[in-house]
Formats: sequence, structure tokens, C-alpha cells
Amino acid sequence: MQYLLSFFMMPNASQTKLYTKLTLLLASTITIMSGAAVAPALPKISEAFAYLPQAELLTKLILTLPSLLIAICSPFIGRFIDKHGRIRIFLFGIALYIVTGSAGFWLPGLTSILISRALLGVSIAINITTATTLAGDYFDGEERKNFLGTQAAMMALGGTLFVGAAGLLADISWRHPFLNYLIAIPVLFLCWRFLPEPTRPKKLENRARFKLSGDYPKEAWRIYLISFFGMAMFYIISVHHAYLIQEKGIEQSSIQSLGLILCTIFSAIASMQYSRVVRTNLGYFRIYALAFFGMALFYFLAGMVSSVWLTILFTGLSGLGAGLIMPNGNTWLLQLAPPEKRGQFMGGMTTAIFLGQFASPVLTQPMVRLTSLSGMHVIAAGLMLLLSVFFTLQKKPKS
Repeated sequence: MQYLLSFFMMPNASQTKLYTKLTLLLASTITIMSGAAVAPALPKISEAFAYLPQAELLTKLILTLPSLLIAICSPFIGRFIDKHGRIRIFLFGIALYIVTGSAGFWLPGLTSILISRALLGVSIAINITTATTLAGDYFDGEERKNFLGTQAAMMALGGTLFVGAAGLLADISWRHPFLNYLIAIPVLFLCWRFLPEPTRPKKLENRARFKLSGDYPKEAWRIYLISFFGMAMFYIISVHHAYLIQEKGIEQSSIQSLGLILCTIFSAIASMQYSRVVRTNLGYFRIYALAFFGMALFYFLAGMVSSVWLTILFTGLSGLGAGLIMPNGNTWLLQLAPPEKRGQFMGGMTTAIFLGQFASPVLTQPMVRLTSLSGMHVIAAGLMLLLSVFFTLQKKPKS
């Protein structure tokens, strides 16, 4: 016991690097909980507040409102951490995350819960922007590609655990899944202990460069647009899957969450293989083409079958495509970003991803009304298939 304690308190250089990497992975993992921690409880929350006008829409905002605040705040946070440093704002963000994430357990009404979810979005904007920027600060080359694939996989695996726990807790009460956010308490301590402040580039020390536009290459805007659409399509599962399974006669939240759990597992598997995929020299565009084709295929099958269990299976398998989108975009973007502007570039990426999350129900609900939940899956599959063909035909950028 004494040996283990001393090992933890006074690590050597190689151990410190390992602890830094593991801590950053854990800190990245909790960002996925912006919606995953409460997604299985949405139908029960709708029932609890059924007396309110537009209760179902307001309930879905519990899932997506953080994404809007993340999208709004991330560019400003990216520029802030480029100017003032990373770690202090990171620690503040995790502390805010703990308080606002768990607030739904004890706040009395839907309005106050929605306010807490908005503040949660601010905390996640800080956390995910800083975590990915730190990955660019700490790692280079092949090590960075490996880390970003592992980071995306850990986020997906974290989502699996959180969704599974949320499904079980939602069977007790719709409030209990909000306790998931307390898992960030030990992460806060680890970040304080093992994440060093990176050395700021001399170029930034001499002159802060903060422009909203004009400094980004066109490839960065392409990455943002692709990430926005990819997340909007991927988030269909978080927003609609529980309702789709409920429509097919399954009322248990723990079963309704299975498709999302499987999706995050397969997404983690795909993300872990990203460094191998990128070494095949397919190029970034064709990796996107592969990702969107996989999502299109399994969304189409999930929308066409009548069996609940096949719907759950195909929903899960769509994660094989989705798991390549985030590490592909982050790797390409960090390759483009100058060191003194990594925060700004990654702030834009965070905005694109979470604006896609927020827009997902806005874009897909009209499809549901026009057809059905199953029909919406088929339409989304068609859009992603067209995008896959488009990326296949693009000239391969240097990777």
C-alpha cells in the first residue's frame, strides 16, 4: 500500500506522461455526457411534465439545449485559452460541469432544469475545446493520431457506460440519471494533479491574434461543415431511438437504451482503428465517404425492419461509420492549425459538432411528421449515401 501511494505521489517522467495521457482521456470521456446521461429518461420526463404545453418538445431541449450553448461559447473559449492558458479554465469547466449536470436531480421544475442545462453547455464548451487542444499541445505526428482515435473511442465507451447506467437509473426515476454527472468529481482531482500547463508559443506571447474570420483555410470550413452534418445525423439515435423502440411496444428505459449503447460500442471499435485506417492512405475525404456509407447502410436497415431487436442491432452497427468522423476531423484540423491558434481552431470544431447536435431534432422532426420515425431513418440514409458518393469523387488531400 505504501509503495502504491508513493508511486502515485512521485511518478517518474515516463509515469507522468502516462498519467497525463490517461487523465486527458478520462476528461474527454465525460464530455459525451452532455446528452447521453439523460437520453434514456426522455419519455419519462415527457410524462412527468405532460401538463405543460409542448412538453415533448421542451423535454427534448433538455437533451439538445447544452449543445446550443456549447456551439455559441466554444469559439470564444478557444481564443481565451490561446491567450490566457489552458489548465485553470479547464478545472473551472469541470467544476461547473459537476454542479450544473447533477442539478436536474434536485431542481423542482422544467424551467429551472433547462436553465441548468444551458449552464452545463457552457461547462462542456470549456471541457471539450480545452481537452482536444491539449491533445494537440502534448502530442505530435503518429502519437497524436493514435491519441485522437483513442480519445474518440474513450468518449464512445464512456457514453456506453453512462447510457447503460442512465437506462437502469431511469427505471427507478427520471431524476436519477442526472447523478451520472458526479463521476466528474475524481476527474477534477486527476486533472489538477496530472495535467501540466503547456508552454505557450513565442509567437502568441508577443502578439495575440483574435479574428473571427479570415485566418482559417478553406479546408477548415469544410471540416466544420462535414462535422456539423455528421453529428446531426449521428444524434438521430440519441434524440429519436427511445421513441422508436417505444413505438414498437417496448416501455422499459433499459431496453430502449440498448441501441444507443450498442452504437457507442461499435463507434468505439471504429475509433480505435482510426490510426490504422489513416495509414491505408485513403485520405481524409475517402475516410469520410466510408464513414457516411456505413451510417447510411445501417440507418436504412433500421428504418426498414419491423423487428425491435433488428432495429436495435442495426442502430448499433451504424456506430461503425460514426466512429470515424470525429477523429478524422480532429486529426485533419490539428494538422492545419498553427500551434498558437489551436484553441481557436478546436473551438470552431466544437461549435460545429454541438451545433449539429442541437440542430438534429430541428432538421429531423419535420421528416418524422412527413413520414414516420422509420421513414425519417430512410430519408437520412439517402442523404448520407449521396454525401458518401460526393466524398468518394473528391480529390484526395494530403494526410
